[in-house]
Amino acid sequence: MTIHTVKFRHFFIFSFLILFGSQALASGYINFLIEPNVGYQMSLSGEQATQPDSTEHDYAGLTYGASIAMATPSKSFGLGGEYLLGLIDLESKTGGAAANVDTANKVDGSIIILFNAGRFRIIPKYIFSSEMQFSSGANEDDKYSGKGFGMKLGVHVFKYMSVDISYNTLKYKEQYSATTELTTSLEEVKLNEVMLVVAMPLYINMGFLKIFDF
Repeated sequence: MTIHTVKFRHFFIFSFLILFGSQALASGYINFLIEPNVGYQMSLSGEQATQPDSTEHDYAGLTYGASIAMATPSKSFGLGGEYLLGLIDLESKTGGAAANVDTANKVDGSIIILFNAGRFRIIPKYIFSSEMQFSSGANEDDKYSGKGFGMKLGVHVFKYMSVDISYNTLKYKEQYSATTELTTSLEEVKLNEVMLVVAMPLYINMGFLKIFDF
């Protein structure tokens, strides 16, 4: 990550906090968002630069989790976190060798920013932690760790229901071996995935100025 990228991220978050704070102080209340969700995820592409032939990874499976965030009084902007657990079937193939099929648990933790405009919403996210732990197959109990970025587009079909599609780019650079109990560098695994998610956004209005008697 470059210095310019870090500075831009800090500037963006700082600008959001100023906007959020000014709206909250002007109205005297904020909104808390609690959003459970369930969906389906699948890889669009997955490659690992193993030698002499690269390894291709394909996977698909169910995902579920929740988001928690603070939003402005108008609900136009929000900042929070997202936790997702995926139960996937993973197929890996190197060169002309037969495919190796595993099952795995995929856990993602993200920082999210919400932009709502009427029935539509855009949610960019920074995936600060992504782990893929194999629950069967040749790599049973081993774990890949990495990070990534994502973008979610959604539409509110009902008051308490949103249908979203998310595109994520992930890079795994570390591997934990259950056999040696050591974490080592991993030949980088690059994954691009898409998710279709049904979410239930629940906003809780909280008048903080009244609580503190301002």
